[in-house]
Parts: sequence; structure tokens; C-alpha cells
Amino acid sequence: MPELATRGSAAIVLAHRLARLLPVVAIAFALWLTHRALGDYTARDLAQLVFDFPATTLSGAVLLTAAGYLMLAGYDWIALRHVGRKLALPQVLLAGFTGFAVSNS
Repeated sequence: MPELATRGSAAIVLAHRLARLLPVVAIAFALWLTHRALGDYTARDLAQLVFDFPATTLSGAVLLTAAGYLMLAGYDWIALRHVGRKLALPQVLLAGFTGFAVSNS
């Protein structure tokens, strides 16, 4: 019976190690895919592609993106108020922006 407990404990330790390794492997794979997809382009080529858009289009995209993130962070602010927790607005915005940027990328 103790042998089963040891095997179970070893399996749990292995599962925890694999769980820690999985994000690293996923990020490495994503970086490899990005390198493969963009390997034929230079940074100058990519910058030129972006700046080929009219300034009004770029500024509109930036403003709408900022507004979207502000609204998403607003959900966090409302939720904190609802549960009776008060944090400084910059803390809420930073946490909201960071969380949504990572989860939506």
C-alpha cells in the first residue's frame, strides 16, 4: 500500500512539473511560429507596411483599441466596487490592461 502512495505522489510531482513546463513550451512554439511566418521580412518592411496606412486610419485604430481596453478594465473597476473593495484607479487599470493584453494575445 505505501508503494501506491509513493507512485501517486510521484505522479503528482510529475504533473506539477509538466504544468510548469507547458507555458514555456507554448511560448517557445508561438515564437517559433512567429519567426517562421515573419522570417522573410525585415523590421523595416514591417514598419513600412504599418505606415502605408493613412494617418487617420492608424490613429483611429489606436484610439479604438485604447477605448476597448479602457472599457474592459472598467469591468474590473465595477466588479471591485460591487464586492466592496476599493483600489486606486491606476492599479485597476494596470491590472485590467495587463490581464486583457495577455489573455487576448
